[in-house]
Amino acid sequence: MTFQQVQKYERGANRISSSRLQRIADTLNVPVSTFFTDAGNGVDEPLSESALTIAVQYENLDERDRTAVRALIDALSQPGRGRPDSQE
Repeated sequence: MTFQQVQKYERGANRISSSRLQRIADTLNVPVSTFFTDAGNGVDEPLSESALTIAVQYENLDERDRTAVRALIDALSQPGRGRPDSQE
């Protein structure tokens, strides 16, 4: 990787895929969350390791499967779905 490529990543001119980020973390023997300690994602804490793993796995899906996963998440996250905290 060249200095110019690093600069582009730092400025956000180029994006890095989650699978490549996972490979970099594996190579460096660090968790992927290491790269998100101050990402400005609107929350005070980085994503959990399991959330990052899911994101990497999601990137490896084809579009049909991604659509199915989004539909499943939408269905499971609906309020009042019968969870103990619901107001049914």
